[in-house]
Amino acid sequence: MQPLINKMQYRVDVIAADGITVLYSGVPSGVEDLSGKRLEQAQLINNETTHLVSMVFRPNVSESCYILYGGRLFAVDYLLDPGVPLRGMFLQVYAHKVGGGITVLPPVTAGLYMEDGISALVLEDGISQIRLEA
Repeated sequence: MQPLINKMQYRVDVIAADGITVLYSGVPSGVEDLSGKRLEQAQLINNETTHLVSMVFRPNVSESCYILYGGRLFAVDYLLDPGVPLRGMFLQVYAHKVGGGITVLPPVTAGLYMEDGISALVLEDGISQIRLEA
């Protein structure tokens, strides 16, 4: 079996129960789509469980949190400490996907400008710009 640390090839965000507050960003993690016997065992505890997220330990991660990975939002079903010798170093988060997927939008800035008697509202997101003239 591959050591747990070698499976930490992704980065996830941990979202608070309010669905807005980011508790931790860019947490090194492994994300697995469970199948077969592992899925059956995970669903004995919670029948909605479909994924296992193995992550570097972070305090305050609980069953009321969400995991954001690759634009997909997962609700945490339950947590397991992998035990000695990894106790306190890693956390196994069993979760299921909620909703259809989400789009994370960059912050948008807006500005109102006047040039040569023409007023314009400019919206920018760091990639593109929309200019509305009046």
